Amino acid sequence: MHGEDSILDLLHASGAFHRPRLMVDEGGARRRVMLSLRTGTRTAGHPGWTHGGLTSLLMDEIAGQAFAHFVQPARGLGVTANLTVDYASPLPTAKDLLVVAGVGNVDGRKVWIDVEVRDGPPRDGDRPSGGDDTAGDDTAGDDTAGDDAAGDDGDGEVFARGSALFIVLAKD
Repeated sequence: MHGEDSILDLLHASGAFHRPRLMVDEGGARRRVMLSLRTGTRTAGHPGWTHGGLTSLLMDEIAGQAFAHFVQPARGLGVTANLTVDYASPLPTAKDLLVVAGVGNVDGRKVWIDVEVRDGPPRDGDRPSGGDDTAGDDTAGDDTAGDDAAGDDGDGEVFARGSALFIVLAKD
């Protein structure tokens, strides 16, 4: 991930989560970054439930990974300007998770990254879509699938989804 000096490395070392694995799916229009991990019992905000702040931190970090992998090589460094999180259901502690992020829309220096936290792999119709290339930027794929409700055919539960707005620091 970002390296040994990252917040995720600190949390992993403290036992907040276990078995992190970062994966990049560059296949076709659905380019995305995925982090699989197992939350620990020490992530509780309420007994048995993971703190929502950890959920949003994971979303921001994986959105940053998607930006770094798919946008930064062509456009330069960027930072999170806004993170929107919709919590769908409480996230249990000691849970296997998949945090998925893909580039959505690109408009000048603004880059939106779609992100979600779930306990199973995303279906092709689920967000994050991996892109809606409305700005003509080649860093995003095209989204031809619909936005079906997640988890309705046994593919796992979505605990949170949202988007991160990144601002490219270099002027165009």
